[in-house]
Amino acid sequence: MSRVKAAFILNIAKFVSWPAETLSVPTDAFTLCYYREDSLGAGIEMILNKSVLGLPMRDRLIENLPESDGCRVLMIPADQLTQFMTEIESVSERKSVLTIADLTMEEGKGVAYSGVIMNLVRRGSSIGFEIDTNELKARHLSMSSELLKLAHIIDAPGRGK
Repeated sequence: MSRVKAAFILNIAKFVSWPAETLSVPTDAFTLCYYREDSLGAGIEMILNKSVLGLPMRDRLIENLPESDGCRVLMIPADQLTQFMTEIESVSERKSVLTIADLTMEEGKGVAYSGVIMNLVRRGSSIGFEIDTNELKARHLSMSSELLKLAHIIDAPGRGK
């Protein structure tokens, strides 16, 4: 399952657009970060050094959001989601980071979580994804219309579409 999740993340990242000002920051890698624990395990080996935005994919573990500078993608394991949502509420500005909650141990519920753009979920025996387009906009990211067609669009409670 971790190899499938890694492949999803790599392919999704290729269909996301980051603001020009974030891309102009010098970097030698496209960094996928894990929030407090690695939810991909050995599956990451399959995509490390693959190219995204012309940069090789790398990974690193962060313990808190202030450490997320340089992260393009932030994976949030299901058991760290509550901690992440608590921490994100104290952040004044949302960084242009593609936040993905790894909820693949459960069926998709169509629930938006504070600070999370995408939920990776189970759809029967396969993996699917849900996208909170409001959070996507709040982080100044955009996704290909082709990717959005494949997603289940969700909305956070209390925020209108």
